[in-house]
Amino acid sequence: MRISQYSAESNVGRKRRHNEDSYVELPPIFAVADGMGGAQAGEVASGLAAETVRELDHDPNASGEERVVALIKAANLRVHERAASDAAASGMGTTMTVAILQADGSVAIGHVGDSRAYRLRGGQLEQLTNDHSLVAELVRRGELSPAEAAVHPQRSVITRALGTEADVDVDSFTVEAEDGDVFLLCSDGLTTMVPVDTIEAILEKNRSRLEAAAAALIKAANDRGGDDNITAILFAVADGEPGTADELPPAAPAHDPDDEDTLHPEDDVHLPPELLDAPPAEVTMVVSADELARALAANAPTEPMPEAPVPDVPEAQPAESDWPVTQLAPAVPPPAAESDVEAPAAPADPDGMADTARADTTMADAVPRTAQPEPGPRRTSWLESPGAAVDPGTALSAPAEAASAEPEGEPEQHASVARLALAALVIAALVAAIVLLVLEALPR
Repeated sequence: MRISQYSAESNVGRKRRHNEDSYVELPPIFAVADGMGGAQAGEVASGLAAETVRELDHDPNASGEERVVALIKAANLRVHERAASDAAASGMGTTMTVAILQADGSVAIGHVGDSRAYRLRGGQLEQLTNDHSLVAELVRRGELSPAEAAVHPQRSVITRALGTEADVDVDSFTVEAEDGDVFLLCSDGLTTMVPVDTIEAILEKNRSRLEAAAAALIKAANDRGGDDNITAILFAVADGEPGTADELPPAAPAHDPDDEDTLHPEDDVHLPPELLDAPPAEVTMVVSADELARALAANAPTEPMPEAPVPDVPEAQPAESDWPVTQLAPAVPPPAAESDVEAPAAPADPDGMADTARADTTMADAVPRTAQPEPGPRRTSWLESPGAAVDPGTALSAPAEAASAEPEGEPEQHASVARLALAALVIAALVAAIVLLVLEALPR
C-alpha cells in the first residue's frame, strides 16, 4: 500500500487574528495540532508539537502505534517544559492527531484533544477518533444529543491536551486501509462549522484532486463564518509499493473562481440562515480529568422521588448562593388553608463545588451547576442551561412539593365533618318542630 496523493491547507479563518494551528505532511507521517493559550502561546504550543514530529528520530523496530504514542508524548513534554519555563507561555497547550501509513498497509493513529481523523471509503465518511471534550463526554453518557452538543455554549472545553501536564494519556489504534481510501486530519475549526455530510460530499466530489478538496473544505468553513482557525490534511492510499510518487510534493492548487475572497475577513461573508443566530466563537480551554469527574459525579441523575404523598414533609426553601437560582420543577399552587409548619432552609452548596472554582481552567468557571429537572421522557442535561444554575441540594421536585402540601388539607377535612353534623342536627330539630305543630292541630 502506498500514498498516491496528499494535500494540506491551513487558514486563519474570519474571526481570529493569529493562526494557532500547525500541521505536518512528511509521508508517511501526517499530523495536525490546534494550539490554545493566552496571547500567541497557542501558536507556540502547536508549533513546538509539529516541530517535534518533524525532528524526532524513529525507531525502525517500533510498531506504528508505538511510534505515534512516542511522538505525541515527546511533543507533550516539550510543550510542558516551555510553558513551565516561560511566563508568557504559562497555561498553553495544544491538541494533536498523528497518522502513519505502515509497511503492512494499515494506518496507525494517535490522538489527544478534539482535532479529528476521518476515513472516506465507498462514499461514506467515518470518524475514527473520539473527541476529548466536555460535550463529547456528555453525548457518550446520553445527556446531550449530537445536535445539542454542536451548539452547546461549553463545546470549546476540552478534557485532554498536550502541555498541561508532564505526561499525557494518548489514544492509539490501527485501522486497515484499502485501495482508494482517503484519510482526513483536521482541527475543530472545520468540524464545528461544516456538517459531516457536507465534508463527505466535498471529499467524494474531489477525491481524485485532494488539493482542490482541501481548498473547498477551507472555503466551506469560511463561508459559514470561519469562527476558528481551519486546517485540513488529506492523503489517499492505493495498492502498490511505496515509490517516487510518495516523495513528490503535492501539486499547487489550481485557481478556482469559487475559492476567491476566502482569505479576507473584511470581504463579503454570506452566512447560512441557520447560522445567523449561532453563538459567537469561544476560546478553547482545558479542564483536568479529575475536575471533570467531580463535576459529572456531583450532577449525576438521582432516583426519581416517589409519587405517593409523604406526610409531615416541610417545604424546603432555597439556600443562599452566589449563583442565580432557577426553580426547575413546576410550581405547585399553595393550599387554601395556611400551614403552621415553618420549612427549614436547605444547606447551601452541600458538595462544596463552589469552593473549587479557579479563574483559569476549573470546571466551575466553564460549567455552572444546575439542578436536575423532573424526570420525564428524556432527561435534560445539567449543562443545557448554564445561565440557570441551581445548587443540587436546593431544588425540590413537584412530587415532593405535593407531598409537603398534603398535610395542610387535614384541617379542611375536619371542618367539613363538623359542618355536616351541625346541618344534620338543624334538620332534625326542624322535623321535630313540624311534627309537634301537626299534633297540636289535630282534634282531641
